[in-house]
Amino acid sequence: MDAHHKHLTELSQSQQEFYIVSQAGFPVMLRLAGQPNPVWTAGGFGTVNCQGVDPNRPDANVWERYKLVPSFGPGPQNWSFESINFPGCLLRADPNGQTPTANGFGVVNVQSVNNAPKSYDGSHERFDLVLQGQNPVSEKGLLVAIRAPQLGDCYLRMDSGARHDLTPPGFGTVNLANAVGPMETFYLSGTWPGRFAPG
Repeated sequence: MDAHHKHLTELSQSQQEFYIVSQAGFPVMLRLAGQPNPVWTAGGFGTVNCQGVDPNRPDANVWERYKLVPSFGPGPQNWSFESINFPGCLLRADPNGQTPTANGFGVVNVQSVNNAPKSYDGSHERFDLVLQGQNPVSEKGLLVAIRAPQLGDCYLRMDSGARHDLTPPGFGTVNLANAVGPMETFYLSGTWPGRFAPG
């Protein structure tokens, strides 16, 4: 087992909670609005977008916390991102037959594998983490690109539109890209990123 795989396996086994924080829009985080008692739904459900911070409210970002869990279904071992606030709700990526553009493509939303059809392979919820740079670990977290390897090497993309505010419905766009740039790189941070925001 290489050091990369070992690190991710340990993160999964530890059940450590973390935030998925945009490098381009730091400290904006990935927001997942799922539902209680979720079940598998064709096409997924819920909303995935961006959320900012209020430096005076470190307890406000409850919909932006995740844990890494082993991926569902057959195939190579990858990982899924499960919401802490909505147990059983997983991050889902779907190219949706769209052509890649400069503004991204596809759909990113939520899925549950509860009551999934026996034929379902879990490929839309299966991700790998690609370490970025020679020194991916910093005080902001572990710098990675989030890749869906069974969907044609699609990468998670976040465009916060230069916003950083905390707003109940969230904002911005989360979709997919076919290459890695600043909008496709993220910090996995075990501590609240708002501590870096100006007061």
